[in-house]
Amino acid sequence: MVLGTELAAYAREAVVLHPERGEPDSGHSSIGGPLLWPSDEPWPACSLPDEDNPVGVPATAMVPVAQTFRRDAPGPWWPAGIDLSQILWCPNGHWDPPAQQADASPVIEVRWRRAADVTRQLTPLPSPTHYDETGVVVGRWGDLRVFTCPTDHRHAIQVDLR
Repeated sequence: MVLGTELAAYAREAVVLHPERGEPDSGHSSIGGPLLWPSDEPWPACSLPDEDNPVGVPATAMVPVAQTFRRDAPGPWWPAGIDLSQILWCPNGHWDPPAQQADASPVIEVRWRRAADVTRQLTPLPSPTHYDETGVVVGRWGDLRVFTCPTDHRHAIQVDLR
């Protein structure tokens, strides 16, 4: 791709993912699939107040969004010695998320790890607590949804930003 001179400073290496429908296990990269999670590490939970729970107690289990192994998305952005990236988000809508996260985004957790360090996996993984017939609901008004695209299985997720 040829970039104009004014855009050249913003060029970055990237990996384009082409997810396919499947039944991944925790040893594979996936969107919305099971995570390779160590049994001795607590599953992330969100205890921030939200519209249904103004005190944030009990905490809500976070929902897996993506797991990517370095072998599937190689590039210079990986920290040294790390071969697994995991992203989870809170299924609740929050009025005041942490300062480093935008007001309009879900509260997220990002974990970087060495897959070989996970010698015993957490089982079973916590289930989502907020969902409806179209998938996992995230946001105050159900405004962010993760679901399989009904018209093209190559589009493993769609985000509806009403």
